[in-house]
Amino acid sequence: MNRANGQPQKIAAQIVGTSIHELRKPVASAPSESDLHRQPVYLRRPASDGKPAVLFVEIAPGRWQSKLMLAPGMHQFRIGDASGQTINLGAQIDEVLVKPGQSQFLEVDGEGLFLEVGQAGEYMFDLDTIRQGMPTLTVTH
Repeated sequence: MNRANGQPQKIAAQIVGTSIHELRKPVASAPSESDLHRQPVYLRRPASDGKPAVLFVEIAPGRWQSKLMLAPGMHQFRIGDASGQTINLGAQIDEVLVKPGQSQFLEVDGEGLFLEVGQAGEYMFDLDTIRQGMPTLTVTH
């Protein structure tokens, strides 16, 4: 699995930005609760999948949930608003594979998230935004 989606310059920029302070990109901040209330947030899949985005619903303050039926195989997704322009959450560069049952930190404008499904069924995606600036995702089956 290519973590930079075939963009070696992206990996190089992250390595250089880590080593040379002046070259670091400004860090975008994670969406606030008010951002999440202002516009719908979706579990978005690549446009090439041809499958619609699935809405997250607030189940408690700072807790959002989405359910999705998945077939066996590798599934790619991101979390964001409909366009991915205002809210766009993905994986940290070295943690693109989501492990069911384990919370994973999300990063603004991060890499695509991948979930390997072995057994078909309904999967629950829990987005936790309680800790300001440190959103997490937990997927369960």
